[in-house]
Amino acid sequence: MALKAKCGQVAYGEGVRRVNYSSLEINIYDREKTVCDFVRLRSKVEHATLKEVLNHYLSDQNKNLERLKAYSKALRVEKYLDRYLSLAL
Repeated sequence: MALKAKCGQVAYGEGVRRVNYSSLEINIYDREKTVCDFVRLRSKVEHATLKEVLNHYLSDQNKNLERLKAYSKALRVEKYLDRYLSLAL
């Protein structure tokens, strides 16, 4: 999975799907994109919160590490995510 776009486009446009909920159409980001957003905004998020997000994601049976790596590369947080993952695993 290769994501080719400017960081701003990936930051807001990729990983979105539209779902109907109570007769409203809303946008929902996929888990991998959300995890990368937490890493990208790590200076604005408490360390414990980021750690909890990563631990929950890694314990999920439906995780997609390939997609997570693709988003981390596109959002330019690959080295930070790799650092967190190496500590978590």
